[in-house]
Amino acid sequence: MPDPDHIAGVRIDARRAESPSPRRSLARRQIAEAAAQVFAELGFVETTVDAVAERASVSARTVYRHFGSKGALLAAGFAVRISDYLARVSDLLDGGMGLTASLENAARSGFLDASEHTEGLVAAASDEGELWAQWLWAAHRQHDALARLMCRADGRPEEEAIDAIWQLRAAALLNSIVTAHEVWVRSSGRRELADVLAEAIRALAPILSDRPDA
Repeated sequence: MPDPDHIAGVRIDARRAESPSPRRSLARRQIAEAAAQVFAELGFVETTVDAVAERASVSARTVYRHFGSKGALLAAGFAVRISDYLARVSDLLDGGMGLTASLENAARSGFLDASEHTEGLVAAASDEGELWAQWLWAAHRQHDALARLMCRADGRPEEEAIDAIWQLRAAALLNSIVTAHEVWVRSSGRRELADVLAEAIRALAPILSDRPDA
């Protein structure tokens, strides 16, 4: 079985295989959140590891220890955006909103369209094989969390999230989110990202749930 840290021959995160301690996980999250902020403010080209380290209140050496490249930081920043998006979806589900409406509402609330640099970040990733592989891996790492959310929205035990149907549904939705970003970049400003994301969500709605009112 191929190493899941390799996509198209690219090493995504050489240090991810071991189970991180709570302290290490907190540090990674802190750096990833800082990366998301700095990339959003400066774009890909102008962002430096030193700038991310300063924002995270750690040394550049610590950043490199957790993330081996600026591309890995970009992927981590994207993962933070997806994680925040899923947290918003979870809150909406708790408030009684259906799955499709929650997914679309969270997208339109800006959780996946957080800055003026979004287009540049997506374009940078889509033009570079290594960056795009890391972008895809960042989305993939949210797979189980999304599957559990979808089970909960359907009134199913979260333990069922490991079943093939929920894994496939989660994969389809995450891939559609990534593809929606690509489609949006190719529209050259003619469309809003939130509209493209909502279109992708609605297109998949019939397969995301067993409930007709989802």
